Amino acid sequence: MKAPMPRNDPKLERLINSIAEQDCDSEEDVAMGLGNAIEEHVRFPLAGRVIGERVSVLKVGDSVGLDVMAVCQRDGRKYRVRLQDVEVLERPPGIEWIDAYRQFRRRDGSP
Repeated sequence: MKAPMPRNDPKLERLINSIAEQDCDSEEDVAMGLGNAIEEHVRFPLAGRVIGERVSVLKVGDSVGLDVMAVCQRDGRKYRVRLQDVEVLERPPGIEWIDAYRQFRRRDGSP
């Protein structure tokens, strides 16, 4: 049985809409805008976890379609992974932009 869809947070919807209203013609444009907002508002590096392994999230990079990519480092090696696949282990200022991106991605049924 599929887990129930989390309720949309109105504050996060306002952040998403603030990006969508800025000359975005597609969902991909909104994803790119949210990625840019994350770069601007979140202080990196962040502690995170990917497939159960601790990583340092160094930054977010280019968008690929609707996916914002995170650059993570573990044991001196860097990896690009989808931001929605990273469990962020801290709540720094600006984290609401990552939360907004995650909510945006859940709209299409993505985890």
